[in-house]
Order: sequence, then C-alpha cells, then structure tokens
Amino acid sequence: MKKLAEIDYSKYDKIIFAYENSGESKSLSEIIEKGDKDILYIIGPEGGITQEEVDFLKNNKAMEISLGKRILRAETAAIVVCGIIANFYM
Repeated sequence: MKKLAEIDYSKYDKIIFAYENSGESKSLSEIIEKGDKDILYIIGPEGGITQEEVDFLKNNKAMEISLGKRILRAETAAIVVCGIIANFYM
C-alpha cells in the first residue's frame, strides 16, 4: 500500500477512484477506453476518502467514478472494479 503522494501518476492512462459523496460522477464504462493499458484504481479506506484526498487526486488528473448508490467495503469495491474492467476488455 502506498500513500497518495508516493504514486507516480504520470505513468497511467487513466486514474480512477470511487467517491461516495460525489454528486454527478461518471460510470466506469463511460471513462475507460479500449486503448487504455495502464489503469490505476485508488481504493479508499473503510471510512471513506477525505475531501483533501479528493482534491489531491483531482489535481493529479484522477477521475471520480460511481459504483452505484450503495457503499461497498474496500475489498468488495476492488473486486467489483477489477471485474468491470476485465469484462470491458473481453
């Protein structure tokens, strides 16, 4: 596990994170494109991502995604997003 400031964001085609307090965020299928090879999905802690972390991520070109109206546990969210991305590339 890395701290947000330790990540080299420049080497990724897409950087995404789910944020439960997001207003109108896009779905994963609206953001991912077939040409994307390196996708970084940032998973927040059980308590959620802070507004300061959201601002930091957006300043590093990360995009908010919606996983629906339900809040998922961190480990469940990881599996869900990996499954959606894998299905997209099939």
